[in-house]
Amino acid sequence: MNRGSRGAFALAVVMSSALLMVSAELSAHHGQVSVRPQGLNGAGSARLISDQLLMGYRLSLFSDTLRGAQSDRGLTLGEVSLHSLNLSGSLKLSPSVFAFAQLPLGLLSATRHGSIQRRWGLQDASVGLSYLRRGWGGLQMSFSAGLVAPTGEYTSSAALQTTRLELGEGGEFNLKQYSARLSLGSGLWSALTGVELLIQPLQRLQLRGSLSLILPLNETSDQLSWGSDLSFGLAGLIDVIERLGLGLGLSYQRHGQDSSSRSRARDESGAEMTSPAMTELETSGERLTLKSTRDVISASLIIRAALTELMSCELNAGYPLWRRVDGVQLAEGAQTGLSCQRVW
Repeated sequence: MNRGSRGAFALAVVMSSALLMVSAELSAHHGQVSVRPQGLNGAGSARLISDQLLMGYRLSLFSDTLRGAQSDRGLTLGEVSLHSLNLSGSLKLSPSVFAFAQLPLGLLSATRHGSIQRRWGLQDASVGLSYLRRGWGGLQMSFSAGLVAPTGEYTSSAALQTTRLELGEGGEFNLKQYSARLSLGSGLWSALTGVELLIQPLQRLQLRGSLSLILPLNETSDQLSWGSDLSFGLAGLIDVIERLGLGLGLSYQRHGQDSSSRSRARDESGAEMTSPAMTELETSGERLTLKSTRDVISASLIIRAALTELMSCELNAGYPLWRRVDGVQLAEGAQTGLSCQRVW
């Protein structure tokens, strides 16, 4: 693989495993939605080619309310879009060790009944180290570890609200309130780790895989602990003509269970409710565990162009094939991204 194709691979891995993993929760009984960028995802060989600078744009749309694996079309909180502009780079410290950093900027836009709310600013920045191993048959494998810093704005105040009359289990009608808070950051420190590999069985064909984990290290200011985020991706790209490649990707993402150190809660009958996102609560010792797990399988189309031997750009469009949530959540739908990379 020449230097230009290696640069194209680096770009493709970043986009296919998602520069930012954006998640959102919507829950009943005065629950809330939090759109929260979770920092770097797939921080491995995408930065292990040479000293390089990458700039990317990503658009994520949130409009579907899910109950389990089904859409609840009767519940419309609003539509949320997240525009992210990401600047990242790597620095070669030795033939096998690289330092990487990522600084994303975000614009959140929420629309309901013609009313638009916007927030913009820094998202959570990431730094870390990656180690590259090269093996037989052109195999490249990288291992990465780093930190996600809470540089993005985090808020617990509601930005969107709606109410709906719902039938309870006992046959009674209850007026339930749904609210949403919109944050550019997660509000806590997280550790990230990942492994990525690339193999080129044919001159024009590249296969790659990635596995990453983001693990929160502390609580937010309102005593919420986010669950961990696991991501797994596979992709294949083929050069259809010189300097132009097409590919398909398949990814699986799982968000773990959130919890709160506040041990008391009330329902709509008058009890105090201290958790920011819930449909049902389970008390375990002094913590509340929230119904917040989420599983998503997505497919993506990749178009890659090597503009020069040292610069490449890539367009990535993805759509969820299958989604399942615990409780009621606002789910991410279509996403698209454009990224360009320059290596030295």
